[in-house]
Amino acid sequence: MDKLPVGSYCPVNVYSVLQGNGTLTRGTGTANEDGQTFCCGNFDKHDLPDIGKKYKIVVNEESTGKHIEFLGICVDAGITSCFKLEDFV
Repeated sequence: MDKLPVGSYCPVNVYSVLQGNGTLTRGTGTANEDGQTFCCGNFDKHDLPDIGKKYKIVVNEESTGKHIEFLGICVDAGITSCFKLEDFV
């Protein structure tokens, strides 16, 4: 697999690779049309991911239940944050 299937994902769990900010547990997310960008939330406003930092993202595709784990770089941080796919785990 070289890109994420477009669609909705739940639950979504996000973990900082270097024990930084931006932990998300049981969130929801969406893979964009390009299959390379994944946005998810709702992050706590006091625990937002850091732009440019690497995160491990663990998801289940809603339509199939397929479990997917990947590494992503944060490109937009907020209650809803976006990550650029780097590699599958």
